[in-house]
Amino acid sequence: MESFIYPDWNNNIINISASFAKFLGKPNGKPTLPELDEALRKGYKNVLFVILDALGKYPLERNAEENGFFRSHLVRTLTTVFPSTTACASATLYSGLYPYEHGRFGWCMDIPEEGGRWDILTQEKSEDHSVKMDKKKMMEIFPLEPFFKDTPSDYHVTTLLSDILPGREEGKRCESFDELFDGLEEACSSEGKQFVYAHCPQPDGIFHHYGVTSAEGKAAVALLEKRMKALTEKYPDTLVVITADHGQVDITGYVPLYRDKRLAEMLARPLSIEVRAVSLTPKKGREEEFLRYMQETYGKDITVLKTSDLISRGVFGGDSEKTKRLGTYLGVGTFSHAIVLMHENTDCFLGQHTGLTEEMEVPLILIPT
Repeated sequence: MESFIYPDWNNNIINISASFAKFLGKPNGKPTLPELDEALRKGYKNVLFVILDALGKYPLERNAEENGFFRSHLVRTLTTVFPSTTACASATLYSGLYPYEHGRFGWCMDIPEEGGRWDILTQEKSEDHSVKMDKKKMMEIFPLEPFFKDTPSDYHVTTLLSDILPGREEGKRCESFDELFDGLEEACSSEGKQFVYAHCPQPDGIFHHYGVTSAEGKAAVALLEKRMKALTEKYPDTLVVITADHGQVDITGYVPLYRDKRLAEMLARPLSIEVRAVSLTPKKGREEEFLRYMQETYGKDITVLKTSDLISRGVFGGDSEKTKRLGTYLGVGTFSHAIVLMHENTDCFLGQHTGLTEEMEVPLILIPT
């Protein structure tokens, strides 16, 4: 347990949002990052906050040269949230809230009041994607507002977001590198001060399908560096702040928990949350049996952590009614990077995240022009 990487709330993605909230005149009380605060004081015309999905420390080091454009502008390595997944991390980056405050812990959430497991970013029933929940209803269950809402700043705010992310309706679409850079160029070429909040869903999808250390992954990072360098050369008086919501690791094996009928019989709630951070709640009176079974059957691939211990440690930033959705235990994928499948719809990706290993570390890159 001690060798895992846990969120450090003074060196975390939430501190980026806190620095930006302070910069825009609406501080949220969370700790800020001194390096970013100092850069923002210079009053750039364009301030671009770019989240490159899954381009964490591990993928960056394996796909970019140390003296290349991104790594030469690396200021420090940050931790992300746990579970280290877009559903949780994007909510923290967008809102400036700790996970315990927004409650969006993972892709697949058990919502008993709505009949079971739901994929909260797509508003689909986890077992049957043809069953949809109204997006407004999901927002009522997991309310979220951007840290840049109604700020007194003289910066014009633009958002570039994937279709599945909260807030997409108020901004511009960003599903590809082309849409990302088209949006950034449009903002930079506009008159007046511009603040852009951009979350591109790549290279996450590329790493998922081909692996973190694949030729395709390396080509994607090289393209990102080339296009970002060209953008910053074209638009002076611009500060680009780059991070990732999480990293990724190459997967070496899969543990199909959903097939385990004996385990299912011990559990009071369905498997949920994430593929390397699975919610496990044993029935009353079955806890010792459950723990013994998990250790004997899955001990080399899964570490079972008690949720209350993680809360006491501050892993979610605090405690609230929302943390009850995490269940009694979390089964975390170990350093073998074995994936824990939640249900039959889970894709067997070559690259994955959501655990407490290398995917917990992300870069803070500052590129002043």
